[in-house]
Formats: sequence, structure tokens, C-alpha cells
Amino acid sequence: MAVLDASARADVRNKFIQAFFVGLRKTADLDSTEIATLIADIDAWLDANQAAANSAITAAVRTKASSDTKFSALAYVALKRAGVI
Repeated sequence: MAVLDASARADVRNKFIQAFFVGLRKTADLDSTEIATLIADIDAWLDANQAAANSAITAAVRTKASSDTKFSALAYVALKRAGVI
């Protein structure tokens, strides 16, 4: 999966602000510019570490699961760790 373009990153930023800070009433510890940087940095990290994340998955599952399935599972694990779900 390629790094998100500027428009996609802006969409993520806006949805994150609405869902996390507004919807969940979390304390906003970053401003919009800092959130944009956070999103860009995490996106770049995911791109750079895609092979490591893929290798962490059991081979039988890794070869069967689509990239969308694997990234979605990663997102759900991250959301659970964050206490969002």
C-alpha cells in the first residue's frame, strides 16, 4: 500500500479530530498542524515497516489475507490498545 497523498492525509486528520477529540471527548493535546504531522509520520512509518508487519503474521494467514484485511486488523488492534473500542 502506498503512502497516502495530501488529500487522504487531510481526510484522516479531520476524521481523527472529529472521532477522537470531539466524539470521544478526549483532551486535545495537539493542534491541527501537529495532528497533520502525526498522521504523516505514522503513514510513512507504516510504509517503511510494511514488510515487518506482514512478516509478523503467521504464514498461512499472511498468504491468504488481502492487504486491506491485514491493515484493517492492524487498525483494530491499535484502536483497542488506545481504548477506543
